[in-house]
Amino acid sequence: MQKRWIPFYWVCAALISGTMGTALASPLYPLYQQLWQLQPSDITTMFIAYMAGTLLSILFLGRLSDSLGFAKVLRAGLLLVLLGVILSALAQNAFMLSSARVLIGIASGLISTSGMMGMLQTSPLPNEGQTARWYASLNGFGFGMGPLIGGVVAQISGGSVWLPYVPVIVLTAVVLYQMCRIPFHAPSDPKPLDFKPRLALPAAGLGRKQFYLAAGGAFAAFAMFSLYASLAGSFIAEFLPWHGPAVSGGALALVLFLSSATQLGLRRLSLAQAYAAATAMILIANVMLVLTLQLHSMVLFACSVVATAMAHGLTLMAGFGKVQEVTNHHNRAAVVSTFLVSGYFGAIMPVIVLGWLADHLGVSRAVIIYCSAFGLWAIALFSGFVQLKRRQRLQTV
Repeated sequence: MQKRWIPFYWVCAALISGTMGTALASPLYPLYQQLWQLQPSDITTMFIAYMAGTLLSILFLGRLSDSLGFAKVLRAGLLLVLLGVILSALAQNAFMLSSARVLIGIASGLISTSGMMGMLQTSPLPNEGQTARWYASLNGFGFGMGPLIGGVVAQISGGSVWLPYVPVIVLTAVVLYQMCRIPFHAPSDPKPLDFKPRLALPAAGLGRKQFYLAAGGAFAAFAMFSLYASLAGSFIAEFLPWHGPAVSGGALALVLFLSSATQLGLRRLSLAQAYAAATAMILIANVMLVLTLQLHSMVLFACSVVATAMAHGLTLMAGFGKVQEVTNHHNRAAVVSTFLVSGYFGAIMPVIVLGWLADHLGVSRAVIIYCSAFGLWAIALFSGFVQLKRRQRLQTV
C-alpha cells in the first residue's frame, strides 16, 4: 500500500516545489526597486515576464505530456524552475531577473499540465474528483508558500534579495533528484509532437455569450491578483504602520490560500450563484482597496484581500464549470485554453497600463484608477449576466 502512494506523493511534492518559485519574487520587488533604482513600470515588467512565459508555455507546450509522458515534462519543468530560481538569486539587474522570470513562467506552464496528468495517473485515490481537489489544493498551497517564505526570509535577513531563494532551490533540487529516481511508466500510445496553439470558442448562441462573461470574469480576477503580485509591496508601505516583504508576501499568500479554500468550501454552489458571487467580490475588492488608500485602514485592506481571494477562486470555479457545460470532448481542451489565455491577458495587459500610470501619477493614484476601472468592469459583467439569465428564462417558457 505504501509503495502505491510513493510515486503520487513525489508528484505532489513536484507540483508544490515547482509552483513555489513562481510568485516568490513578488515581496522582493520593493527591495529590487530600491537597490537598482527602478520605476514602477520596471517592476510590473518583471512581473509580466513571468506571465508571458506561462502564456507561451500554455499556448505552445501544453500537449508535450501527451507525446513525451508526464514524467519527462515534469522533470523538465522542475529543472527550468531550478535554473530560473538560481538565476533570480544571482541577478544583478532588472534584465537578468526578467529573463529568469520568463524561464520560471515557462516551467510553470509545463508543471501545471504535467502535474495534473501525473497525479491522475499515479493517484491511489478512489476517484478522479478527489484527485482534482488534491491538485487544486496543492497548486494553491505551492503558489502561496513561495511569497510567504520569500517575504519572511527577506524580512528576517534584513532585506536580502538572494537568501529568500535558497529554501526553494534546496527543495526543488531534492524533489527533482527523487523524480529522476522513480521509474514512471512511459505513455503506451504517445501522440506526435504538436506545438500549434489550439484555441476555440463554444458553438454560437447562448453558450458562447456565457463563455464571454466567464472569460471577462477571469480577465478581471487575474488583473486584481496581478495588482497585488506586482505592486502590493509599494502601495502597502503608504498606509500601513508596519510593512515590509513579510507583510506583502503574507498578503499575496493569503490571496492564494483563500482562493483555493473558496473553491473547495463553496464547490456546491451552482454555476450561476458562483458567477454572481464572483462579480460581487470583484466589485467589493476594488471598492475596499480604493477606500483603503483613502482612509489608511488596516481593516479595509484585510477585507480587500479576502474579497480578491474569493473573486479569484469563484471566477475559476464558475469559469471552468461553464466551459465544461458548453463544450464537448471534441473542443473542450481548446476552449479551456482560450479561457486561460483570457485570464493571463488580464494579468499582462492591464498591468502594463498600471505601471505606466504609476510612473506618471504615483502608485496610489494609479491603483485608484485601476480599481475604479475594474469596479466598473465588474458592474458591466453582472449586468450582462442578469440579461443572459433573463433571456435564458424566456427561452425555456
